[in-house]
Amino acid sequence: MGCGASVRRSVETADLQAHDGRTEVSISLCFTLREPSAAVTAIYDRSYHGNIKEDAKECFVSFPGLGQHLPDPEHPERCHCHKIYGVEDGNKRNFKNFGYILNCDKETEDVQKKAKAMNAVILCPNFSDEEKERRTAEAESICKRKKTCAWGCAWYQAWLDNVRKAVEKKQRLKVVYFPDQVGQGKVEMEHLNTADLWDGVGCGTSQKGEIATLDEMRKKSKEDKSDWDYDEIDVFTYLRAEFKQGTIVDAFDSSTNKWRRGSLIQVRHRRDKRDAFLWKVRCLESQKDEVFESTRVRHVADSISSFLNDVGSDRVWTMLKSTLPRGVEVVTDLAEQRLRNGLPACTIELLVKDIQALQTLRDMVLSENLEASINTELRKVDNYRLRQLRVLKTEFFMMYEKSLQSFSRLTAHQREKLREMEDHGYERLHLSAPAGAGKTFVALHYVLNTLTSSSGYVVYVAPSKCLCLQFLTWLATRVGHGSKDARKVEAMLGKVKVIHFPYDRLQTAGIDRASRITLKVGKDTLPSGMVLAIFDESHDIFRPGHARRLAEKAFNEATQCLLLSDQSQSGSLEHEFPELHRVKLTEVVRSTKRIVAGAAAFEYAGQQEVNSLGTDGPALKTYIFEAKDETGLYTQYANYTSDAITYVIQSYSELWLQGRLALLLPDAGFLEGFRPVLQEVLQERFASRNLCLVSFEDSMGHLHLPEQLEAALLAREEIVLDTVHNAKGLERMIVICIGLDEAITGSAGDAKVRAGLYQGISRAQLMAIVVNRFLPEGWLAFLRLLRYQDMRKFEAAALREMDKGSAAQVMDALKGARQDMLEPEKKQPKQPEEPLPCGQLAVEVTVVVEDAQLAAGADMPVPLTLGEVADSDGNDLNSLESLAPLRSPHSSLPSAAARVAATGDSSKPALSGPAHHSALREERDTFIWDTGDNTITNASQLKLRFNPISSQVKLSDRGFLLKAVAQRGLVLELALEELRADSEVVLAAVAQNGSALQFASEELRADSEVVLAAVAQNGSALQFASEELRADSEVVLAAVAQNGSALQFASQELRADREVVLAAVGQNGSALEHASEELFADRGVVLAAAAQNGWALEHASQELRADREVVLAAVAQNGRALEYASQESCARIARWFWGRW
Repeated sequence: MGCGASVRRSVETADLQAHDGRTEVSISLCFTLREPSAAVTAIYDRSYHGNIKEDAKECFVSFPGLGQHLPDPEHPERCHCHKIYGVEDGNKRNFKNFGYILNCDKETEDVQKKAKAMNAVILCPNFSDEEKERRTAEAESICKRKKTCAWGCAWYQAWLDNVRKAVEKKQRLKVVYFPDQVGQGKVEMEHLNTADLWDGVGCGTSQKGEIATLDEMRKKSKEDKSDWDYDEIDVFTYLRAEFKQGTIVDAFDSSTNKWRRGSLIQVRHRRDKRDAFLWKVRCLESQKDEVFESTRVRHVADSISSFLNDVGSDRVWTMLKSTLPRGVEVVTDLAEQRLRNGLPACTIELLVKDIQALQTLRDMVLSENLEASINTELRKVDNYRLRQLRVLKTEFFMMYEKSLQSFSRLTAHQREKLREMEDHGYERLHLSAPAGAGKTFVALHYVLNTLTSSSGYVVYVAPSKCLCLQFLTWLATRVGHGSKDARKVEAMLGKVKVIHFPYDRLQTAGIDRASRITLKVGKDTLPSGMVLAIFDESHDIFRPGHARRLAEKAFNEATQCLLLSDQSQSGSLEHEFPELHRVKLTEVVRSTKRIVAGAAAFEYAGQQEVNSLGTDGPALKTYIFEAKDETGLYTQYANYTSDAITYVIQSYSELWLQGRLALLLPDAGFLEGFRPVLQEVLQERFASRNLCLVSFEDSMGHLHLPEQLEAALLAREEIVLDTVHNAKGLERMIVICIGLDEAITGSAGDAKVRAGLYQGISRAQLMAIVVNRFLPEGWLAFLRLLRYQDMRKFEAAALREMDKGSAAQVMDALKGARQDMLEPEKKQPKQPEEPLPCGQLAVEVTVVVEDAQLAAGADMPVPLTLGEVADSDGNDLNSLESLAPLRSPHSSLPSAAARVAATGDSSKPALSGPAHHSALREERDTFIWDTGDNTITNASQLKLRFNPISSQVKLSDRGFLLKAVAQRGLVLELALEELRADSEVVLAAVAQNGSALQFASEELRADSEVVLAAVAQNGSALQFASEELRADSEVVLAAVAQNGSALQFASQELRADREVVLAAVGQNGSALEHASEELFADRGVVLAAAAQNGWALEHASQELRADREVVLAAVAQNGRALEYASQESCARIARWFWGRW
């Protein structure tokens, strides 16, 4: 049967599924309570006054739990708050988290005393909405003024003094954590003032500072480091008094690895462990009189069951329904259950309409926005504001990943392309698409339809074993979805054969006893019966000189063929694709918009517009650092990688990283040297999390995990550490690209580096992070000049921030140079060289290869030797285009390809004129790259060889722009011309930053309303106003009232206006220097200026410098102003002071 018929069935099946509801997937949300133990929750005033017992052997130094401030001895000018909490920033460090709101049922005398001591504001449920709003605004104002926490930091010094005493007395330090979160939530000392201290993970806000201090003291200890060692304890082991004999509890049974309901019989101290107790529990869930021992118990009263009874299941159900995104429906009531570990939870079944809705739900869960929305609604229930629901992220993602694999519906764009294939009726097709567009998913439809209608077999060809395993896993998951018949899955896998590099053996798939897919190496021949051949990542398979004997045999013998390619992922400049009808996918399904935009910087075939169905997603985080020395480079990389993993953990707290994080390296040599160093750093920094490094191959092939194996895997977190080559065609939710950048040298190796960066970034579904040493001539050097602006949502125009043509220019120029060398007989006759203009570089190409390589067209290094022909100081080295002309040793002329790339005309020499983009001379705003943690200092003279920052990004969505300029007024620079002439947009921009006036249209810079708003925010914006308004007294008075120095931008007439100048010097005495000379002799003006700023005396007339009252006013404000007084005044003042003395 032909490929056209197969395509037709695929389309018909897709259309049928689109209407019969089977394309919707169900997914569960699991919730439990986020709260500390009942014993702690019941305490209203959590202030503890510690003391040291002389005869004690142990010291509890940190427990989940008002005050004054004390200066930090290391920085006496500020208090400890700056170090352990950070200062108010309007985000996490806001008036609510800093304790300036005191919620209570009644405004009692005790509460009033506490609020007064803390400078906090009381809020009660019975207050009117107006009163609540007024008090909330008051609390916010106090916090902005104070900048520090309401409860103070004096406790910190007292606590540290007490701990020092405990250490001196050789007492064992102990830290108590929230239930089941021992060792979690730690933050390093240097990150305390920026990390999220309110994430509720592991320990309380102040505890994070305590634990960070203990870790810091342990590092600094000059004697025995064990002095500052501490034991980490679950809070339940501390609360023995709360669990007396006969109490009904939930206890953890280690023999079954579950929580079970029971009655306490006995408790005793474990002599083998000083910090633990052992409870004997009679199980109430067993019909037999079963007794077990447990080291962990908790109150049944805190279970999800009592919560649902108190609040009401229907009310909670309504809350959940109201917070879900569009395309997600609730299909069941809340149901109580126990998770695999026995944790009490409630679940709700959801029906997800499409992939976009599923990704939106994923982002809401990960960002905790869903959790926050639910708890916001929950706080409206007056009596339960202390209770919060927690979405179990790891449970959600186990179901999310299974749902993603079983999602059978093609997108509208994919169905359209399948129809395009059908219309042409071709049996041999080439499907090209950018990373994440779902080309393998489309191939899966091909395979399934072929296998269900044919008795033959399918051959799947891919460059790596890992990708073969991934494809077979997807296939098995789709076949086995909704079916427990393992034989059906095995039968389907038996009809698929695979070939991977070095493409010399056919391999068959099977399933072992651990439900893991295995591959068995077979013969080097193809049996009869092949009905379809799929060539995945064919850009890697069909490279010149690339051995692929069995793969080519499969291509030649198959009646139906489908090639899947993405030229941007290829490390080769040339390909030997068979001539097939080509269909292009242009819609990315898998990755977020920001990942698509970031990867676009390194696209080769980037001229084609690509759309993304994904969510906006977080910015691409970068850690670009300056290498100290080559010998310690792996250690530096390991430390920054550890920082990146910390960032992931802090961004997505409580998420189990197992199978969700991949670290990608450039090659096997880097992997070999880096792996042991990183493993050591991870063990030190994440001791409480058993992070294990595995390869892609080791992590793949699991179909469904037996309960014992799943429990074993959950005991550790496997992180993939592998080369970017082995990641081809694969993906992870979070990807960290490590050391992928190299300097652009003009050799064929540049293509491999560019492809590696594109592959690495595009492997990420949700978050991509880049860790790299700073290379001034590297592909990532442009990140040095980007300044991230955090836009929660951005329009499509922001996705064009990365110019997709930049990488193509570099590759096309290099490709043109190679073409010249490989085809010397086609060169034009030698012509006289044209002189190069001043300020340009010539590039000499030297090739050292064997004739056999040339004949085979093999990939080869093409080093470029840069020789200065003339003064090159003014060059903008943005790409290899700016290094033209590219000259071959066979000819003195640039190559035709290089000429076309540089000039668009093959008849003209490609002399290096202005680059496609001007070099970045100063920082530019970016919506895509978060460069805040880059540590680069020596790059002031940076000239880029590769600059993908587009100068053509213009924001066109008015609604988006209004929100954007309200956050950062200078974004107006990126607006289309018509929006710069929109008064509402410009008013919003200048209200946030008056300097945005410079980007307004000429008409609005002459509009008094707009200019008045600008100068009210920043008086210096007067310089951007029209000439008429700079001569308008109302406008100028408003400007100098905000900033006296704005007087310098006023018209000559107003700089001589006494009223205007008095207003200016009243705000800033130094503004006197911008007044007209006649006012330098005006006693009233000079007196006002000197009183505000003594230095203004410098600009007074000679007569007024001798005026006793004027000089006294100046020196009273600034004694050093005396140097500008006349000698006579100095003598008089000296006599006056001498007389008083």
